[in-house]
Amino acid sequence: MSIKQSLSVWLKQAEQMETEAQSLGLTADGQARLTTLLRTVKDALAEAEQIVKQGAGEEQETVAKLRLWERKLLDLSLRNNLLNMKLGKNAIRYEHDEITILEDELDQGKEFVLEQKELKGIYRTVRTNLEESGVNTLFLTFGTLNWKERAGGRKYAAPILLVPVDIVPIKKGDYAIRKRDMVIYTDRYNYVRKRSGSITPEY
Repeated sequence: MSIKQSLSVWLKQAEQMETEAQSLGLTADGQARLTTLLRTVKDALAEAEQIVKQGAGEEQETVAKLRLWERKLLDLSLRNNLLNMKLGKNAIRYEHDEITILEDELDQGKEFVLEQKELKGIYRTVRTNLEESGVNTLFLTFGTLNWKERAGGRKYAAPILLVPVDIVPIKKGDYAIRKRDMVIYTDRYNYVRKRSGSITPEY
């Protein structure tokens, strides 16, 4: 039984006791003192019940506000790379013969070297973000969810699995990529299923 339910039961019991106290045959002084005590208890329980109800209401209101803020902070437009990942200066394609081998090697702490010139810009962006916000924003993605809007025919790609990685320059034009500890699975399927007319996972 919750405290809210307990207070409600105790309040009813206090009201019943106050009524029954009238028939106990006490002296006038005893009756007055008992009635005062019971009313004090009843008033205290009633006040406690109101506090709990008010607190619960405030908590629900706070949760509702937080959810609203979360929706406002979460960009669900096509500017969001988690819904519309575009190859370019901030996202490049890396070809590998065996994706499972690559994932296993990363899990084992191995690093691999890339020589793509586009990595220089990515490295600078990642370093700037890390210095300004303390957040490493570089991810290696495995698989994409290809989808398109119901009202249009344009296709978009949403990453499925994000593996946080570090990028380290090792010599001119070459960068080493190594895995960080956390792996993020982006559950975009349910969202894009409601929004799109076509969904095709691609690995």
